[in-house]
Amino acid sequence: MAHEKGREKGFEKGRREEAAVWSDLAALTPPLIVCVAFLIGVAMLLRSQMSPKRRAERDERRRSPDQRS
Repeated sequence: MAHEKGREKGFEKGRREEAAVWSDLAALTPPLIVCVAFLIGVAMLLRSQMSPKRRAERDERRRSPDQRS
């Protein structure tokens, strides 16, 4: 009987720890989502700004009018 009570206490303790883990995960989810969205935004901005098309347009504007073909 004492062995069964010990097992029940261990089970309850495990449940509390599991609930705490899920609670921690729930608290960390919004910042992680914002972080991922920010990184995706930075990657998209860099990709659009560093594209060869934009670079060619910028170089064309830098040339003097007599050098343009």
